[in-house]
Amino acid sequence: MLAGTSAGSIAHLYAAGVDEEFLADVSKALGPGRCAVIADVSEEWVTPVDTTMEKIAGVVLRTPKQDVKDDQRAKGVAALQAEIEQLKTEHAEARADRKAKLQAKIDNLQQAAKQAGTGES
Repeated sequence: MLAGTSAGSIAHLYAAGVDEEFLADVSKALGPGRCAVIADVSEEWVTPVDTTMEKIAGVVLRTPKQDVKDDQRAKGVAALQAEIEQLKTEHAEARADRKAKLQAKIDNLQQAAKQAGTGES
């Protein structure tokens, strides 16, 4: 049961938009009977939050939001590139009637990868 709860907690953290390094840090900090609170906070000073959390034996882990966005964008582009390569392989072996449809998919994915890599919409 504990393993399932822990795995579920980690899945929630990933869905919250944090990167793998942050997930690893949270995994190390979470033990039996511990829980995580994820917050998107803009801070001028870290001391007020840190001292409040120390009073209740809490741990504060931070990650810059831009790093998370960059990591997620890079993973998305990598996934698109992998799909493009798979379609190119399939295209090379496809019958003539399928080649045009596969090429259209490749073109669409390449455009999506280009936009994702530059952050365009």
